[in-house]
Amino acid sequence: MRDYYWRGFGRYYFLYQDIYFVEGYYEKYNVYHIESSLYNLNSKNEKSLVWVASYNLVNPRQINSSVSKYVKAIIKSLEKEHIIPD
Repeated sequence: MRDYYWRGFGRYYFLYQDIYFVEGYYEKYNVYHIESSLYNLNSKNEKSLVWVASYNLVNPRQINSSVSKYVKAIIKSLEKEHIIPD
């Protein structure tokens, strides 16, 4: 009985494989992964890491608006974690 299910799945699998190669099935877009770090430079010892975050910019269209959104996201995160006052 188990062999029947594998054969059935195999036929189905190979029968519909071409759908994944049709032009336009996958949409192309860019993802930029950005990491930010905040250090305490007032420390008499070596630099001390205070905060780290990472963000993904998905398919940015205009540099000015993308940078503005990125800065707003950083500020919002710093406020949420009480690193800077809100």
